[in-house]
Amino acid sequence: MFYDSDEAPTDPRRRSALTGRAVEAHSSEYFAVSAVGGALASAVPYALLTPLELIKTNIQVHPNHFHSLLPSWYAIKDGVAELGFRGGVRSLTAGLGATLAGYTLHGGLQFGLYEVFRYRYAQMLGEDNWLQHKSRVWMAAAASAETVATLALCPFETTRARLQAQPQFARGLFDGLPKLIATDGFAGLYVGLGPLLLRQLPLTVARLTTFESMIESLYKVMPREPEDLSGREKVAVMFWAGGIVGALAAVLSQPADTLFSLIANDQTKAERGTSTVQRLYNVVAGTAEKPGPGFFGLWRGGLTRMLILGTATGWQMFLYAFVRVYLGVNTPVGY
Repeated sequence: MFYDSDEAPTDPRRRSALTGRAVEAHSSEYFAVSAVGGALASAVPYALLTPLELIKTNIQVHPNHFHSLLPSWYAIKDGVAELGFRGGVRSLTAGLGATLAGYTLHGGLQFGLYEVFRYRYAQMLGEDNWLQHKSRVWMAAAASAETVATLALCPFETTRARLQAQPQFARGLFDGLPKLIATDGFAGLYVGLGPLLLRQLPLTVARLTTFESMIESLYKVMPREPEDLSGREKVAVMFWAGGIVGALAAVLSQPADTLFSLIANDQTKAERGTSTVQRLYNVVAGTAEKPGPGFFGLWRGGLTRMLILGTATGWQMFLYAFVRVYLGVNTPVGY
């Protein structure tokens, strides 16, 4: 059912641990709490998974040197002089600052605006129409929120990809971002915007609109009713749902992720005067001197990325729900 802010169901147990009161549904405070929860839920998992993201990026950009997860891990840890990897733990954490900054901003906008757009779109349709088109409203809200969030994320993701595949480029975010602007111009920050949107839109729409459906499906195969499950069992269901949704979303968006890694690392510099579609074709096809990855090459690093997104999505949804409850949101996700 669609609720106005003063009609939303409340749970007296869901009071903020900070203020001792519940947050009114669909109020400005509600949307702010959702943004804070999204920022923390995105930044923490992706920051912790930076080494895996680094390995995945290098499998995509340097396929002659890196082929799979564990051999790539040890190679980068030991050092690859010709690519600029000096070895040690620091080599495995390249891009950490850009990841932390980018996904803090991205998560806040993605989750916060998703709640705003979902509520506003439902208001525009009215209660009866909203009920008939609930899935479409959720998909439209997810796509709208992700478009804005991706515009904010792109400069940080471009910097992150460059730092991870070209460790000699800069030491980190604070010198890497200005250097990227100095060498490629402001437009260089958005050189991979097309592939990034192609990566993020299906990823986010799939995650935000199918997560709760996946939880419901898992509950149906449980031997007991959801209300009879322990807290740990419910958390386990949430992680399984997040892992499955994240892995499926990774498969859906993998080619666009590979394209982004290649373009962000200046693989198509000679083609920058062409359209986005032509540039993407040139990346895939390559030239006689430098063959492109081809269709099958777009799936490089796919298994590592499934591991990243499966883990990250499970943690994201758990942390998002936890922060919202901790800060006093008194309506279940979905209202």
